[in-house]
Amino acid sequence: MSTGGGSATLGVGVTGAGWGGGGRGAVRQATRASTATGATAFLIAGDDIAYDRTVRAFLVGATVVLAGCSEPPGISLEIAADDASITTVELFVGEHCNGCPGGMRPPQLSPKAADLYLVADPRPWTATVEGGVAGIRLESDTDTDVPALVIVGFDANHTPVATRTLYNISIPANDAVLWRTTLLPASPLVDIDTAHPRPPAGTERIKIWQSPNQTLPSCVMVEHWEADRVTRDALLPDGDRDCDAVPMAQECARYTPNAVGIAATIDEASCLLPVATPKSICMLGGPPCTEAGITPGQECDYLDEDYCAPLQLCACAPADAACITSAIAQGVSSNTLSHLRCTLPVQPDGSICPDHDPAIAKLDAGAMVQGGSTKCKRIALHDPMSLRGGFSDHVQFGTGTFKLTSFDQPCEAAIEWSGMLPLNPGGGASYMFAELELDNGKHLVLPLVIEPGECARPPSCAAFRIEGGITTETMFECTAPAPSSASCQASDVCPGPVCGGTCCGAGEACVEGVCRCGPTSRCAADQICGGGVDPAGCGSFCCKGASCEI
Repeated sequence: MSTGGGSATLGVGVTGAGWGGGGRGAVRQATRASTATGATAFLIAGDDIAYDRTVRAFLVGATVVLAGCSEPPGISLEIAADDASITTVELFVGEHCNGCPGGMRPPQLSPKAADLYLVADPRPWTATVEGGVAGIRLESDTDTDVPALVIVGFDANHTPVATRTLYNISIPANDAVLWRTTLLPASPLVDIDTAHPRPPAGTERIKIWQSPNQTLPSCVMVEHWEADRVTRDALLPDGDRDCDAVPMAQECARYTPNAVGIAATIDEASCLLPVATPKSICMLGGPPCTEAGITPGQECDYLDEDYCAPLQLCACAPADAACITSAIAQGVSSNTLSHLRCTLPVQPDGSICPDHDPAIAKLDAGAMVQGGSTKCKRIALHDPMSLRGGFSDHVQFGTGTFKLTSFDQPCEAAIEWSGMLPLNPGGGASYMFAELELDNGKHLVLPLVIEPGECARPPSCAAFRIEGGITTETMFECTAPAPSSASCQASDVCPGPVCGGTCCGAGEACVEGVCRCGPTSRCAADQICGGGVDPAGCGSFCCKGASCEI
């Protein structure tokens, strides 16, 4: 909605003394179907709207300009507050949040599944309630759809006591319309436990938070209870999506306020981590996210998903690059290390042979998932010999580029090389990493060996699965089908359930082959999944210390 650039893309009007009698008496029964569950709003013609006084707010870039007006186009939103304690209302206008997770953790609460929306405007939009009514106007230069709109009513102590959520609001550019809606009573959003049982259908619960001295709109999460389910909407300021005022340089968990011990993602991977499971497995790890800094001794911990590597590489833990290169070279030459290998026809200077430019070959990694029901979903590549960061369908290698141009199951991709191949002294092989994303929620990380070949031979790739050798390869334990467990109780060999060949921590659940704590990823090594433990022994959020019940 807010695009900046000097034109008024969205305006919000706030009444000064309530709505005039003409508008209030001219409501026609034209219910809008795009309101939230249980919400009712009505549409009346623009020439029926009357006002005592109105203020329009145009958003131009990051500047708000006020001007008097009468009967302009857009939506005039009349908000009825039946609760006499409500003195002000605040409007949160949410845009779709592309790439956002399916929930977040509000302060002092366990993680909550929710639909997330972003509030683009840098200033809050508020209106005073007079005579039980407040008014706000929405305007746009073009016909605009608002994905989500939340109205919150506050009492004189600025405590939220009422709310209303509307969805898919169409703001006309040229027509003047009036919407009327009534706020619903709202109670504080708290975790469900023995002291706070499940509320009845129709209950609205709300959590609002902000950092001290915050000038951006607050973060707000609204919970809607129905007979058979609960849904939530969270509207977050785009400039600080968890409202914790953590500087961007320290922000490592954008949806967890003041994060402590949150598992790193593959984008933060930086090390190799030997994991003591029923069978020891080598995995990629990274620093857990603690926005006050990394706890000493926790620089390498679990990622939020399992990335399993050949066991031999963990002899180089945490991240000895020279050791990793040597281990790959020795394992490939002795045929004791599972790996992928591509041979590219190049000239002595490393350029692709003219008859094979660009060089395209089929990379078939199906042998890595053979013998079971788990399928490969994707092949991706990683920058040469670095454990840092995630995987992609193309990587820069020297002055050339490797690119994956297609994928077919069980696990095959077309790999294309263009540019110069960097040659090692003596014409030896070069190394990079490839990732196989599996449908059980796990990933295999394999060395990809790049060998220079003769111009007379076409480019080719092959997979080498080695399950014996110097060490018994345990990486393929991660290809086990995705199990789920109804219990989080400890097993004979693990503090929690065994999950896809790995151990879950205390209180964690095995969900489709992945250890999870509540709706989020597994806990750091020094934490347990506690708080609000259910009868199956499953916790709801990561914690540690005497107050962390399990």
